[in-house]
Amino acid sequence: MTGNKYLRLISLLLLAIMLFGALAACGGGSDKPKTTTAAGDTPVTEAETTTEFVPDLPELDLNGEDFTFLIRSRNAKSYGDKYVYTEDMDGEVVNDAIYERNSKVGEKFNTGIAVIEQDDSASHAKKLIQAGDDVFRVLSAQRNGLGSIATEGFLYDWNNVPYVDLEAAWWDPNAKENLSIMNKLYMMPSDISMANFASARFLYFNKEIVENYGLDDPYKLIDANEWVLDRYLGMVKGVSTDLNGDGVMDRNDRFGQLAEHGASNSNAIHFFIGCDIRFYNRDNEGRLVINPIVNEKAETVISKLRAVLYETDYAIDYSKCSEGADTSGFNHIFDYCRSLFAAGHFLFVQNGIGVSEQFKDMEMDYGVAPNPKYDSSQDNYWHATDMYALLFAIPVTSTDLESTGIVMEYMSWLSQKLLLPAYYDITIKSKRVRDDKAGEILDIIKGGMTYDLAKIMGVNFTAVIWDAYTSGNFASTYAAKEEGLKVSIDKLHEKMEAILS
Repeated sequence: MTGNKYLRLISLLLLAIMLFGALAACGGGSDKPKTTTAAGDTPVTEAETTTEFVPDLPELDLNGEDFTFLIRSRNAKSYGDKYVYTEDMDGEVVNDAIYERNSKVGEKFNTGIAVIEQDDSASHAKKLIQAGDDVFRVLSAQRNGLGSIATEGFLYDWNNVPYVDLEAAWWDPNAKENLSIMNKLYMMPSDISMANFASARFLYFNKEIVENYGLDDPYKLIDANEWVLDRYLGMVKGVSTDLNGDGVMDRNDRFGQLAEHGASNSNAIHFFIGCDIRFYNRDNEGRLVINPIVNEKAETVISKLRAVLYETDYAIDYSKCSEGADTSGFNHIFDYCRSLFAAGHFLFVQNGIGVSEQFKDMEMDYGVAPNPKYDSSQDNYWHATDMYALLFAIPVTSTDLESTGIVMEYMSWLSQKLLLPAYYDITIKSKRVRDDKAGEILDIIKGGMTYDLAKIMGVNFTAVIWDAYTSGNFASTYAAKEEGLKVSIDKLHEKMEAILS
């Protein structure tokens, strides 16, 4: 081959490589993790990336000034925010991930992450804002408290915070849709804190009971798209046993479900929402609009749940489970009763990730399952989040929104890289949940979290579910409450109009 031919061949090869690269650039899209949000409240899925995405943010130097959060105290009796700040590394994976993340944020922006801690952080924020005191950048508070101060005009719209990409997975795009009111967004979850993820309710199940009673494996039902309400309820009914033969069903026996009753977090509410029945939508102006909710599906779901979980021998609630028991060694009756799940007395218990700490020394194997679908035609699994759990907000007194947005976006992204794996993959998937399949289920749960903005803002649709569940008649219960719900929605819109005018 002559020199000219050799050079010509090399040129052709280089041209081919360049053309291939150009085509890949046109068709490959962004390196950013992709999310998909369809119309309505649909779950988010992340596509795999071949190269690491880093947020495109401008340079920022905070000149050694602290970036301060006002958080619900880490020592609060419940719902403390333990994920924003820690003083030092101690060898515990989550703690050390928090410290490493904060150190990296500090190094990048020449700042320190600082916190002000208050048990009622929302009320404290209100006082500081009313005084015009700009001493904190971001608020972490219980969402019901945020709802109250949002309608008084004390919070800034996340939609207008520069450099924050609310469609990114580390912010949960489901929340962006669910938590908006009149096209304003006053509170959002972020992977900076695991407190929101920990608030989604799902099912733990005892694998040994499943095997001993010859029940279908929930994991196989999930894979076959057959994990639906009827299959779940059939399993609950199939294990009820008077273990000690005394003719009385109590905590010494075996039940299909440890049941939680009440208008805030009852099983009925979580399963109802899991069946994809929604009370309201939004119009083009972002106002809440009631769905024509009274239908055969809603009536059927309530009827089926009540027949198995309410005052039957198939389920026992926390109050009956703990009645007469010595619970002095536990924080509350809920911890006591869940200890009996670890001892093999219940097939199912419904709660969030946080309670898995109680099961880490459980001798029997357990798994996790999403709340069942209504039927196999339902597209997604859904998991309501706790109205008392924590979300982030920005006070209207913030004077430098640009730097706040830059730090929050970078810190949220970095949390997905460092904190989420430590909490989720290591602590949950590897240490407490004992099989790879459980990790896949937790991914499903995280992608299908829902947020009840109406309840946060004081319009209590979920009370309708509870009252219908206890009465056994959904249609009449809803009919009696519908007008009151409409009045509450109108008042909410009036408050919003007042602060937006």
